[in-house]
Amino acid sequence: MKMKFRFLLLLLLLSCGWSFGQKSTVDFVTSNNWTKLGRYDISENGKFVWYFTSSANGDHLRICSTDGNQSVKVKYDVSDCKFTYDSKAIIIKTSGDSIFMYDLGSKNYKFMGMGQEYFLSRAKKDEILSIKNGSILSMLKFRSRKKFVATHIENFKVTDEGTKIIFLGKNDNGSATLSVFNFDTFKLENTIQVGNCISYFPDKNGSNIGLITENQGKYTIWQYTTGKSKPEAKVTDNSDGIKGKFLIENKMISFGKEGKQIFFFAKPIINTNLNRDPDVVNGMEVWTYKDSIHYSQQANFSERKFDACQFVLNAEDNKAVQLTQAFEDISFSENCSDFVLVKKNVAGANEFYWNPFFSHYSKVISTVTGKVIKKLSASYSGDIAVILSPDNKYILYFDTLTNDYFSQDLRNSWVYNLTKNIKIPHTLPETAISAGSSVRPAFNVIGWLKDNNVLLGDGFDIWKLDLTGRAKPLNLTNGWGRRNNISFFSGSLLQLNFEKFGPKDSIPFLVIDQNTLKSGFTFIKLDKINIEPKITFQNCLSKYKMFYHGSPLHPKIIPNYSGVFLFEQETASSSPNLFVSRDFKKYEKLSDIHPERTVNWLTSELVIWKAYDGKEAKGVIYKPENFDPKKKYPIIFYYYVNWSNNLNKFLEPNLSYGLSIPFYVSNGYLVFVPDIIPKKTAFGESAYNSVVSVADYLSKFDWIDKERMGLAGYSFGGYETNFLVGKSSLFACAYSGAGASNLISSFGEGPLQMMYCEQGAYGIGFQPWERPDLYIKNSPIFYVDKVTTPLLILNNRGDDNVPFAQGLEFFNSLRRLRKKVWMLHYPGEGHGLNGKNQEDFSKRQFQFFNHYLKAKPAPIWMTEGIGVSVREMKSGLELDSSRSFSNKCRHAVQSLKIK
Repeated sequence: MKMKFRFLLLLLLLSCGWSFGQKSTVDFVTSNNWTKLGRYDISENGKFVWYFTSSANGDHLRICSTDGNQSVKVKYDVSDCKFTYDSKAIIIKTSGDSIFMYDLGSKNYKFMGMGQEYFLSRAKKDEILSIKNGSILSMLKFRSRKKFVATHIENFKVTDEGTKIIFLGKNDNGSATLSVFNFDTFKLENTIQVGNCISYFPDKNGSNIGLITENQGKYTIWQYTTGKSKPEAKVTDNSDGIKGKFLIENKMISFGKEGKQIFFFAKPIINTNLNRDPDVVNGMEVWTYKDSIHYSQQANFSERKFDACQFVLNAEDNKAVQLTQAFEDISFSENCSDFVLVKKNVAGANEFYWNPFFSHYSKVISTVTGKVIKKLSASYSGDIAVILSPDNKYILYFDTLTNDYFSQDLRNSWVYNLTKNIKIPHTLPETAISAGSSVRPAFNVIGWLKDNNVLLGDGFDIWKLDLTGRAKPLNLTNGWGRRNNISFFSGSLLQLNFEKFGPKDSIPFLVIDQNTLKSGFTFIKLDKINIEPKITFQNCLSKYKMFYHGSPLHPKIIPNYSGVFLFEQETASSSPNLFVSRDFKKYEKLSDIHPERTVNWLTSELVIWKAYDGKEAKGVIYKPENFDPKKKYPIIFYYYVNWSNNLNKFLEPNLSYGLSIPFYVSNGYLVFVPDIIPKKTAFGESAYNSVVSVADYLSKFDWIDKERMGLAGYSFGGYETNFLVGKSSLFACAYSGAGASNLISSFGEGPLQMMYCEQGAYGIGFQPWERPDLYIKNSPIFYVDKVTTPLLILNNRGDDNVPFAQGLEFFNSLRRLRKKVWMLHYPGEGHGLNGKNQEDFSKRQFQFFNHYLKAKPAPIWMTEGIGVSVREMKSGLELDSSRSFSNKCRHAVQSLKIK
């Protein structure tokens, strides 16, 4: 009897253990409760790190030691924090505006005061905490405990060098005062009367302050120089150079030449006294070929035509010199003085490649005369490869005629070809992005070094170039990257300033093996060739956000005093977490954020196969973590262009109007994302070459249900879906989101769609009347009669990227042929979905795939539709179990080859 009881008890325990061990699947609300890594920082001595975990319930701060021995969750609801410079404490601001100091040694909290703003700055052998609470500004010295309090304060600004704080106050009579407080001396340097000052802008050390006052809607620019008793009026609307043409704007002021130059904004005067013509017919429009801006886009650009222009006032002659015109912006260097770099690259100007009005260019302008020293045009979309050196002495630019990088000494106009002796391709190969006549440099500027040197990357290796042209290009990585298909990255997309590194220092680089997509780090010495860098590769994706210190807009690389590096690592199966290392050989994990462990998550694998064109192709397959090779799984092919670099990227389980990979994989699907290498003039065929070939390849595996394979794509991927369903009957169903179907009619929709056809996504490279055959060949609408695959379409009337008519044309044609097609439209949405609409779509998409790929009952919206008369009352999401699965007759697996 006892044996029987024990046996029953064992069975009960095993069954309970199995029940407790079951994981839930990702659902439509999982993302609402997801926890992820937020902001973080490392102390200057490298011994401590703080980081936030972020979720729908708010952000939570944790502090830990880099040796892994300490980890503390802060008890307050923290909105912001900062390490003290001596690395002994953290200043913490709560969401309730309480400010504390957390001592990293004693682990005690000390209340520092209440405040909406705070700032921590260095002083000689001390640190100062500034707190603004309402109109009271307090400054407290840590060591000496000295305190300074100012009242009736409107706002404050700390200089870039952090040595002074400037604050604007108000007297009882309403007039303004401006005070300068020196952190080093801990004394008030001066307080001046500034009348009706509304904004102020100190230079980097507080020696000069630009002021803007307002009187009856008119602005005046003043300059206050430290030590003087009052500011001096510099620019008014009647100043030489702007009188009668421009009006001063209340925008940022900056200085050059140690305060002898003032840069400011002024807006063109617009004649608003227009009398209405009595013959005007309301709503009538005139579209003319003479319009420099397409009529449909004039409303978008009308404001920018009258943008404020930038000027400079030179102390020598007190004359305002205009530096920019409409649609132009200045790229300042830190030491801006004699020259500025002006760029014209109008966002949304889709006619840049043929319309001179929108042509992209860069020009170097003298700040003394306003004359153009050099002008360079771009032959490709995006930012122009022209950069001003940090010392303001050189420009670096890519010449699309010779395909070389040149430097020009702005002091004497000498020009040097820096890359003529580099024997590797200087331009990127033709891809979808470089369709038409576009040319893009293979090099990217990584950052600036001392002594007129610059670092460039060529996609594989790192080069050191001498802007003076005297020294030969030095391949710091010795061609090792290109020989081994390994890429070196700086960890930032910005041009960084490495000038604080010495010539014999080493800079850390992120390294990715393009064969395996493993990543690691290594140090590159700046003074010699690194014969064969020593790298420890890991099967993960690494991110090095802490590579630079300071503002992301003006980053400066500094050697890490402690030699401790903080970075992120993640895999497809493991959330991003923080790690530290001194040598990039041994790693210490600091955070432990793993919400994916509570659900049936996914794994990723790199798949390599031979496409129909005989070339090797790559892609990523995602499987559930409880994958059983003895079972058969439905599979969805999801695509855009290239994806395999995301092999180790962690995908959050967010709702999607494309395809939520974690959601589908967790719910028993396999998802495969192939790389699609676009072939110019044949982008549709490129998708077929990749997607259908890998479907054929994978269908041979026993764990693939080859009769339950689906397609999904959004935007350009939606276009690819439309093309594929007309070329292959291999797939049981397909989803097309915001996909084009007729490139001929799309071309006529407007400037954006023309650019897509001629220069962009669709890669035709010609106009329809030049090569109508290419437009027909690449337009899915001309293969609509071949479609046998049930199709779900999503297009919205508010979509400016892909007009609603593109989805409607495809739907109408398929419906006319009595093909199985459904079209979803969400009023008020554009090229995407938001909030409840995204959740509603996710449910309908899931029901669609479940019906065709898992033989689930179809919902009412698919079997009966939702008529106009009931759409406000009926969702149609309930399943229609009265109807049989309509796809049982699909047995044949075949492909229609391209003719």
